[in-house]
Amino acid sequence: MLGIVVVTYKSFDDTVAFVKQVLPKVGIPYRAVIVDLGNDVDTAAALAAACGAALVTEDNQSSRLTPSSLYLLHVQENLGYARGNNRGAEFLFEICPGLKWLLFSNNDVELVNPDAIDVLVRRLEEMPDAAAVGPRIMRLDGSEECQVLRPLPLVRAMAYNAFFPILNRFGSREQGCILPAGSTYNGACYWLRGCFFIAKADDFRQVGMFDPATFLYWEEAILAERFRRIGRCEYFVPEVSITHYAGKTTEKFLTASSFARHDQQSLRHYYRDYRGMGACRLLLFDVSGVVRLALIRLLDMLRGWRKRPARSGGRSRAG
Repeated sequence: MLGIVVVTYKSFDDTVAFVKQVLPKVGIPYRAVIVDLGNDVDTAAALAAACGAALVTEDNQSSRLTPSSLYLLHVQENLGYARGNNRGAEFLFEICPGLKWLLFSNNDVELVNPDAIDVLVRRLEEMPDAAAVGPRIMRLDGSEECQVLRPLPLVRAMAYNAFFPILNRFGSREQGCILPAGSTYNGACYWLRGCFFIAKADDFRQVGMFDPATFLYWEEAILAERFRRIGRCEYFVPEVSITHYAGKTTEKFLTASSFARHDQQSLRHYYRDYRGMGACRLLLFDVSGVVRLALIRLLDMLRGWRKRPARSGGRSRAG
């Protein structure tokens, strides 16, 4: 049995589209849960009705639910990516004890290969040391979200963290640490993109699921480290592709500064607790985060200055 977890935050239309376009292409038995964060109960009920899902609230416990292939779990608090996905996984483990695989997916994706999920599950079962598998991920503009092949060295990580606003603006990537776009490499990688991947349910439970200490970003890298600690790997499956309409929700609700703060907090947690960064390097890393926020504010000021209307050439004179 496949479990499918989709965490959504105030993105009604994307969630309905996911249910209508992606779920019908699942060729194996499944149970899916939409974890709806931050909405009131009435909005959650409307979303459940639009998706054809059984609504689950704090008042109707899972033991009393009518059996369904699709549930909508209403959570009034915005738990973020890690805790939201954990809540969905816990719900599926409770209602479906024989769960074998878990698909974690954003709601803003489409399958390029109609049999993508079935192929990924098959590949996952073919590799005993694999804890998770993920597809090639394409953006709407035709570019690719490349998979991470190895961890970024600490010194380069600090430089990249400090100058991310500029490097990202010009399309710079962690050279040597990611697979290049279009790569046909078919094997183990360091970590998979969190917008769409399938994990073995037993391995996911064994490592304690996602680290709840993060709110947004770097959850996948932390999960990869947890899998490595039990001798498991993650595998890239390039013959399977999806399209990801990246950043639609975060761009709507997060400013550049808020994004940087969440990213910095999660990245610091990752390097401190999972990559062994000591106190001195952590201090330098914190400084790099301050530089990053300063650059963001500077770029925002420059963008605002460019958008200002031009002044008139001078005063008009009478007569």
